[in-house]
Amino acid sequence: MFSSDEFCRYEAELLSTLDAPDTSGDDQLRAVLPLLGEQIQAHSAATQQHVDERLKDLREDANHGLGTVVEMVRELQLQHQKQMSEMHATLRGLLGFVMASSGPALNESDSPPPTSASASQSQSTPPVMSQDRDLSSCAERWREYKDGLRGGPSVEAMDAQWGAAWRADGKDRKHYERRMRIINKVKQLAVEKKVAERVAVVLLEHARNQLSNKSLAKLSEHIKDGRPLAYPDLSLGDL
Repeated sequence: MFSSDEFCRYEAELLSTLDAPDTSGDDQLRAVLPLLGEQIQAHSAATQQHVDERLKDLREDANHGLGTVVEMVRELQLQHQKQMSEMHATLRGLLGFVMASSGPALNESDSPPPTSASASQSQSTPPVMSQDRDLSSCAERWREYKDGLRGGPSVEAMDAQWGAAWRADGKDRKHYERRMRIINKVKQLAVEKKVAERVAVVLLEHARNQLSNKSLAKLSEHIKDGRPLAYPDLSLGDL
């Protein structure tokens, strides 16, 4: 049987097959490579998309953070400008107060002696006087009350000598009442803070400059309504 022709052919084919190189692995690799390439491409695309999305998020975070920083800087600038404006307004008020205080006050010796006719008339009729409606600071208002302005009598002196007679006009009376709230507040502050009245004027001037509406009329309304006012700290604890 082993010497038959059929066996010999089978043996020759078997030996030929065994001697031929095994290419099955290559065939499998060739079959897998396209799939592997698709998977690598898909993974690469997903990775790139993730990177792009992350970079986008980082850019948005950076832009938001930069916007926040810019907004904070802008807010600080506005606060600084406001503080400087308030400080300048206070300094202008203090300068006006110092200049007004250094001006000549009305003394009886500065006025010529009245004639007998004028003296007789002055005893029955108060002199014509109207409070200045163009004053814009507490310092000017206090000077008008204590010393008088432009050579005129002071409000304090007119009140002492004539009472309410010199301001009998309705408009003058209302104007006087509004302004006296400021004067009385100065006196009240002087007692509460234990300072001179001139220092109390500076405190109230500072408080006026903290208001959004810095007019004397608005300050008078604040005082009338009992609303709080911001005064500078006079404490020496930090010195």
